[in-house]
Amino acid sequence: MSESAKSQISEKVMVGVVSTVIIAGLAYLGRSFLLPFLDKTWVSVWTVAKKSSAWFFWGTVESPAWLFCILISASVVLLIVVASKIRREVKIDEPSWINNYTADNFFGIKWRWRYTSGRLNDPCAYCPTDDTILVYRREFDRASMFIGGSHAITLHCDTCGRQFCPFDGNDTHLIEKVMRQIDRKIRTNEWKQAVAAA
Repeated sequence: MSESAKSQISEKVMVGVVSTVIIAGLAYLGRSFLLPFLDKTWVSVWTVAKKSSAWFFWGTVESPAWLFCILISASVVLLIVVASKIRREVKIDEPSWINNYTADNFFGIKWRWRYTSGRLNDPCAYCPTDDTILVYRREFDRASMFIGGSHAITLHCDTCGRQFCPFDGNDTHLIEKVMRQIDRKIRTNEWKQAVAAA
């Protein structure tokens, strides 16, 4: 076992021991100042609140009130430190495709995208000739326009003037189609071939 692993384990053991001692101390103090207030009968919350505030501001118990306040403050600080350490240590390793698989060719078009919180986001079409972002153009079948009309889009490059074949549906439909292809390649591990070919 390496030194860093041993030191991490010893830090965790030390934090556990200190936390246990503080909690035990708080439980003892809580028992010593709450039991006199409750004296084996149900007392209203208001009475308990009045008596505990009187104890806090003017009273004394087996231990001074300031010591109790210091223990509570120390335990809150300790809990915050422990929670932040645990949060930093529990880093979920992102899958390798998040960092590597951000571009591929679908339907004769180069697509690029990014991931936000591990989710595929914003696939964008680029011209395979000059790498310009393609523009979506809607087309309507005018002959069938009055009976529901079919929609199609073409992708157009402003730089070289190329047009890419009409796709059924609208731009959202095309993007969702590309997202399904990306998802399929990730699940079947075909994305590795696309990254190797790039």
